Amino acid sequence: MKVPKRNALIPLLILTVGGPISVVSTPAHASQADAVAAAQGYLQAVDGQLVSSPETQTAISAYALDAGESSSSDTSASQAAVAYELGKSAQFRDWAASHSDTYTSVDSTLTVGAVTVSGSRATVTGEVVTTMLWSTSALTETLPPEKEADVAAARAAGRAFSPGETVTSEVASEHQITMVQTSRGWKIVSDLYVDPFNEELAADHVTPRSAPGASDDIDVSGPADAATAGTPAPDLVAKVDAAAPTAYRFSYNRGKAADYADKYARRYNRSYPNCNPVGGDCANFVSQALWDPWAANFPSQRYWHPGRLTTCGATATAWRYTPAQHRFFTNHPRGSAYNFASLGKKGSRSYTRSYNIRSMFIGDVIFYDWTSNGEIDHVAIAVGYAGDNSTLIDAHNANRYRTRWDFGGSRTTYYHDRFKNTILVP
Repeated sequence: MKVPKRNALIPLLILTVGGPISVVSTPAHASQADAVAAAQGYLQAVDGQLVSSPETQTAISAYALDAGESSSSDTSASQAAVAYELGKSAQFRDWAASHSDTYTSVDSTLTVGAVTVSGSRATVTGEVVTTMLWSTSALTETLPPEKEADVAAARAAGRAFSPGETVTSEVASEHQITMVQTSRGWKIVSDLYVDPFNEELAADHVTPRSAPGASDDIDVSGPADAATAGTPAPDLVAKVDAAAPTAYRFSYNRGKAADYADKYARRYNRSYPNCNPVGGDCANFVSQALWDPWAANFPSQRYWHPGRLTTCGATATAWRYTPAQHRFFTNHPRGSAYNFASLGKKGSRSYTRSYNIRSMFIGDVIFYDWTSNGEIDHVAIAVGYAGDNSTLIDAHNANRYRTRWDFGGSRTTYYHDRFKNTILVP
């Protein structure tokens, strides 16, 4: 079993792009408003790096503690946090250039959840949502007729973008920012978060299992967790209660799955349990986009279902745990003909990029093994096409809306799962 690790979040990105940023001197006794303003200034400096040249990256360095400004442990943590952000911004620009992408704006907002101030020390927690405007000049290769037709239909529906056309993408993550006030203004101690730009670093970002030792290819309910749902809609309750048909043929409505994913990429559907508190919500989110009656409306099955819409632990393992979900979609573990998809291509980004462009459609899914250790960590659903006709995806934790399919770490192994257009339930 892969046990989710706690307190393993890492430093982040964020806020508006603008002119030069300076560290603001503050009174000896800071208020909560002072702390929030300082946190926003730091995030703005971090955010600006993603679209700046290395020669202009001086704002973020001003937030690193120097020797003698605080304890040695604070200073070490501060300098490591700033170094991480500097390294990440360079990786981000290299990644964008590899796609021939140009990011013209990276503009984030911080929604504060809590602020604590004790003397010269402050901690600000909240959600950071980063909106990115970008376009690509990459030229696509010749497409098979089926993919060409799907891209044309997606363009008519506002889901495909031509080279040079602006794409709006969003990422979101929870932050815990700790700062200290010095004679030269506020300095950063740490910024703890799951980094949407490099999720392979997130040791705690693993979709949940049922219970220690439980097999991940059968339906085993685990203990109740703290992720309670809202009040399920009547149509959801009716679908949970309905008996599965003995034989059923249906067509996959890919557009409805993508509509659902776009709607709930950031604003979670509270009719379902949230699996983030027990390891991750990405598999739960993809299952919803396929199963929900207002989405693709796939039929329930004994080994893939949302339980009683109460807790994450009550759902089927294949509903919420990525390795089991991949096996269920492509090769039902009980040998049934009830398979949704097939594995199209598996490998590195360079190995799978052409397959993604030529063969992946809206409504298909991509699984991610971030460290290429043989165990799948994450899943996303395709919802659109960039200018080179590669897929844009939606995903949960860290939340992503219409980002490139390979938005993340360099060591990742990708599993491209192609879904059937017509599915037969035996």
